[in-house]
Amino acid sequence: MALQDDWQQSHLERRQVLAESQKQIWATIGLWQRERYSQAITQKQDRQAFVSQLKQENQAFLADAHNNHRQQAEQLAEDLKEFVRSLQKETATFLEESAQSRTEKAEELAQELRDFRAELRDTVAQWQQQWQQQDQERAAGRRKLAQQVQGDLQEFNIIRTIMAEKLLQQTQEAKAERLAGIQSMFEDMGKFRMQLQEYRREREKSVWGGERVKSTPATPQKAKASQTLVPKTKPKAVKSAPSTTTAAQSTTPTAVVVAEPTKPAVPPNQPKPTTVVPHPPNPG
Repeated sequence: MALQDDWQQSHLERRQVLAESQKQIWATIGLWQRERYSQAITQKQDRQAFVSQLKQENQAFLADAHNNHRQQAEQLAEDLKEFVRSLQKETATFLEESAQSRTEKAEELAQELRDFRAELRDTVAQWQQQWQQQDQERAAGRRKLAQQVQGDLQEFNIIRTIMAEKLLQQTQEAKAERLAGIQSMFEDMGKFRMQLQEYRREREKSVWGGERVKSTPATPQKAKASQTLVPKTKPKAVKSAPSTTTAAQSTTPTAVVVAEPTKPAVPPNQPKPTTVVPHPPNPG
């Protein structure tokens, strides 16, 4: 029981201490509120006084500024009027001088234009004369060039005819050489055939004896081969191109028509000869 009484006693003391602390706190808060309220009233009064003073100063400043601006505007208007009057005088003087100068310049320009027109007319006449002279020179040059081209074309036609004849002669010579070579080749082949037949008979005689060997005399192939080697050829014709006046037609090569030889008949028991077509040599 004593412990409970002590606890209750201490609890009461703590409650008393707490109540006194709350009273002191509320008293302090009230004091602070009264001080802050008084400070707020003082600051409000100071602000109102400052605002009223500032309004008075602004009104005085605005009044002075308005008066100054009005005076400056009046002075500026007077200056502008004076400037306009002086500018009008200067403009009138400038216009008079410009009109007089423009009249003088117009007369000078008209005279210069008349002089330029006369000079231009003389220049055009000179140019026309030069152009006519150059046209005559060009016409003479064209006639001379046409004559020169005509002479060159005739010379080219003569050269082309000569070259065609030379080409035909070379072709005939080459063909004759090739035919001679072919004839010689066939003669050699005929001799070789005769030798081969003779060798065959000797071999048969040496192997089978004289009973089975049939006497087959060798047939001369030289005359027969020579007859077959000489083909019947048609004469060669040279067709020359007609002479023209244009350079493009003058450069056309001469057409050379060469007839091909007829194929010789192949004799029996003789190899078929190879047909050799002679080609004309390249003139270039």
